[in-house]
Amino acid sequence: MERPFRYIRQDFFLGAHFANLEDLNRQLERWLNDVANARVHATTDRVVAEHFAQERASLAALPLGAFNRNLGTVFDHPRQIYFPYPQP
Repeated sequence: MERPFRYIRQDFFLGAHFANLEDLNRQLERWLNDVANARVHATTDRVVAEHFAQERASLAALPLGAFNRNLGTVFDHPRQIYFPYPQP
């Protein structure tokens, strides 16, 4: 991912005006369809929506149950932080 939050903030939110939440969602959907997902990605040199459509079939489904947010113990080392990843 190429800094998606900065991209959305700078290219969509800055300077925009929304009447309400429904208006924000409507404008965001239009921006996603017409700008963000229609663009040629700088790294892959592919149209984002087309690339995602090709990859969609190979993506795994999300688990049906609630996500386990317990990451366990966090170990702090002067040069790195280790977050144990719970295995299913």
